[in-house]
Amino acid sequence: MHENDAHCALDGYVAFAGLRDAVAAADTAYVFTASSGDFLQGGAMGTLSKGEYPVEVIRRVGYDVMIPGNHEFDFGMERLLAFCGATEADDKARKGHCVDCPVICANLVQLDTTGSRGPERIFPAWKISKAGNKRIGWIGMTTPQAVFSEADSFWDEQGRHRYDLEETRLAEILQQSIDEVRAQGADYIILLSHLGDRPGKDTPVNCRTVVKATHGVDVVLDGHNHDLIPGDTLYDANGNAVLLVQCGSKFSHIGKLVIHPDGKMTHETLRVKDIPYRSEKVQATLDSIKVLTDDLLNRVIGKSAFSLLADDGHGKRLVRNQETNLGDFVTDALRQASGADIALINGGNLRETLPAGTLTYHDLFDTLPYHNVLCVISASGHQIRQVLGNGLQLYPVESGGFMQVSGLRYTIARPAQEQPYHIASVEVLDADGQYRPLDEKRHYSVAINDYILNGGDGNTALCDCPVLKRLSPPDTRIVSLFLEKDCKGVVPARYAHPQGRILIKD
Repeated sequence: MHENDAHCALDGYVAFAGLRDAVAAADTAYVFTASSGDFLQGGAMGTLSKGEYPVEVIRRVGYDVMIPGNHEFDFGMERLLAFCGATEADDKARKGHCVDCPVICANLVQLDTTGSRGPERIFPAWKISKAGNKRIGWIGMTTPQAVFSEADSFWDEQGRHRYDLEETRLAEILQQSIDEVRAQGADYIILLSHLGDRPGKDTPVNCRTVVKATHGVDVVLDGHNHDLIPGDTLYDANGNAVLLVQCGSKFSHIGKLVIHPDGKMTHETLRVKDIPYRSEKVQATLDSIKVLTDDLLNRVIGKSAFSLLADDGHGKRLVRNQETNLGDFVTDALRQASGADIALINGGNLRETLPAGTLTYHDLFDTLPYHNVLCVISASGHQIRQVLGNGLQLYPVESGGFMQVSGLRYTIARPAQEQPYHIASVEVLDADGQYRPLDEKRHYSVAINDYILNGGDGNTALCDCPVLKRLSPPDTRIVSLFLEKDCKGVVPARYAHPQGRILIKD
């Protein structure tokens, strides 16, 4: 039984554990549970507790093996290590507030800044589970993209590179782990992967490339891209078939991999809403958490006659490659609160659609779960154009660095069919309400979150810009105040559709 990219959808664990328990009780099979990462953050419950509520539920489920995803680094390396029980000195680890299961990752290392020793692995690279007279080897790997997207966790305050995910050595590390696991008598090898199944903006490495460069993996249980892959066939360096599966995100689906007595493997992807089983003990833990959070999260902050879209409802994350009405609404809130000329927000920061109807804090926390600090900086027109261009590195493929905007509009185009897209033009909204061409030498005040200011998603262009001010409420609160006070509790009709701030010319 496996899942990936749960992102704080805690109700899903109740069905996940319930099905596991039902299979274990009704069958003679050995049942194992595994997670391919991204469980700490991505929703209200993670934001409110800085990851502690998801960990409590996960602990109650009782996993056999997990790996960290890129969003496990959102609250900092120290907190991740505590939640994974990797540091005996931490109070949370001592008190048992950790996932309480083996966490593996072959490519996460701590670097020695003195140069006296080589990188040291933080978690075990692999583990072996016994099923009768058979042995299953699990190997964990996490996307090197996290080094860029969650940069604060990998560099210290002095700018020293303290941790790494060894992008250039992934295939070598995987093959070494495979050989070690086989030497320990593993009959089957499962790669628990948070590498994704396609290239990312900051790294070309993904599960397909590492499987192709190695030999010995039987199955890849992947995560990271939120794709639904019921079963795809990869081929390793020796031409052997390797099964690849991925189960979407937020417990839309879970996976059931069966290893039959003859060694044949079959996989079934199950819709969670169709699973009739529930774990009473996991439900009890979740209920106790909701007692603490419901008063805040159920508070009504407004209403909307239409949805503000982060995605299309079928897995396509619209905010990552086009303008959406959600992007317009949120960036207008940030610009209004900050008084800046321009406001920018990376599409990867907008996680969920705000639904039509009554809107609560829970809805807003799910949309803006990271509680980022809003900063106003002074940036040149040239730097602004660079940041917009950074979001197009994979265009039209989704990118978390794609910018939603307020106070400007820009055009995306490409010179010829086979050439990459680029920023063709940028115009800034003037005080008289007219758009005028961006002056690359002029400095503008720009409202951005601290994630982008610190180089998140590879956005280094603004890292050295002077900070004019930092706003004390986090972005979630700024948007709630904009809705409650500036909009009088009702999302204005002008946000029913995108407002023409991002133009695309093929």
